[in-house]
Amino acid sequence: MREIILTRMTWEDVKKCVTEKSIVLVPVGSIEEHGPHLPLLTDSIIVEEVVKETAKRVIKEGIPTLVAPTIAFGYSSRDVMKFPGTIALRIDTFIDLVFDYLTSLIHHGLRRILVVNSHGQNYGALRVVARKIYEKTSVPIAIVPLCTLLAREVIMKYRKSDLGGILHAGEVETSVMLYLEKELVKLEKVSREVTVPPSPILGGDAMLRGKIFLTTWSYWRSEKGILGDPTVAREEFGKVVFDKIVEELVSIVKELYFKVFPKIEES
Repeated sequence: MREIILTRMTWEDVKKCVTEKSIVLVPVGSIEEHGPHLPLLTDSIIVEEVVKETAKRVIKEGIPTLVAPTIAFGYSSRDVMKFPGTIALRIDTFIDLVFDYLTSLIHHGLRRILVVNSHGQNYGALRVVARKIYEKTSVPIAIVPLCTLLAREVIMKYRKSDLGGILHAGEVETSVMLYLEKELVKLEKVSREVTVPPSPILGGDAMLRGKIFLTTWSYWRSEKGILGDPTVAREEFGKVVFDKIVEELVSIVKELYFKVFPKIEES
């Protein structure tokens, strides 16, 4: 199979990808505490593996695809910084970093870009970046707000935790990491930390849509850096979730490549 990793190519290889109008998948994660049982790179590991597997599948369907380097640094609120190891960029720094990264791709002629995000606190800033880039270049950037939400249907069907069990380092992330990088998961360290929201308008679970936006961690309290219930995590559930995320992302890439981006370029 042809090379799909951008950084493993030469500039001549990339020039060919520009000619082919390749779609570029940009994984965005974080380096952030995920409790005492998951590694700091959890978000970045998950999104990179999701994007790589997606690229392998769509390449087979004739869609020229590149996997760009993972943006491992993200924005994390100050509450998370009390846990050692978290590396948080200021929002303005994160916006500038992503802006320069994506406009570099555009400068070289790669104009079909899909950003796949796996860290919830990044999304607001990513939307700002997309608007800034469009104002400067007229190139629209597609964004998957949070890749795990692509598997909402199967998560709700097969989850074992009660509502509140899936927010941060809870059932879903722990299960997916058990599937992807089992040796990095310290199951002996898992514990349940579920905060009941003061009002149902907040949602209180990653699988529920709140009626308002409230800055993450503003009312959630955690002693160990967990928001949810990783005690019920299991590898087979992680595989189901991962496969569903990839399945949905493959569908998104196909729609973008065959329908959305050509229509935009026509106009």
